[in-house]
Amino acid sequence: MQPQQLTPARLQQLKSINTQRVMMNFGSFSSRHKEAPTPQQVTQALSNAKAAHIDVIGSFTINPFYDTSRREAAFSYWFLEHYRSQMEGLRVFYQPPLPGSELWNSYQQEQQLRAEHLLEFPWELMNIDQYQPTSPLASKQLNNPLYTQIYQAMASLEKPSRQVAGQAEQHSGPMMKERQRKM
Repeated sequence: MQPQQLTPARLQQLKSINTQRVMMNFGSFSSRHKEAPTPQQVTQALSNAKAAHIDVIGSFTINPFYDTSRREAAFSYWFLEHYRSQMEGLRVFYQPPLPGSELWNSYQQEQQLRAEHLLEFPWELMNIDQYQPTSPLASKQLNNPLYTQIYQAMASLEKPSRQVAGQAEQHSGPMMKERQRKM
């Protein structure tokens, strides 16, 4: 869910169906990314979720199209470092220039890719879980070694969510218990 969706009313609805945790997706706080949630919206969502007793797993995407300077990356880093304690878990992802995304158009023009190149393209380098210095990068401001440093710094803040296996019976609502009984 986007931070803007984690309103008190929506969280109460989720709580009424026994929701224990939600995944909150957010990314760059760059002012150039008009649709991105603001830091205030993220902190408000965390506050709303805490009040509703619903855990949040953060999913932060580093987008090289918007995170174009050390300063912007540093702001995101310090924000995540400060607020990760309010999240049950935190994952950091690299936003590759995938076809159909705004990053792709820029990358395709920069690399002068044509349709016949796509069959030979190293798609395995588009791994959102692990940025590597050889991964495709759609940024005119950041080079791969610098972006690698930024990714590694942010990925070091990752926080695995706790395991809840075995607690399903204890925390399941009436509908889930009925479903389990019928199995």
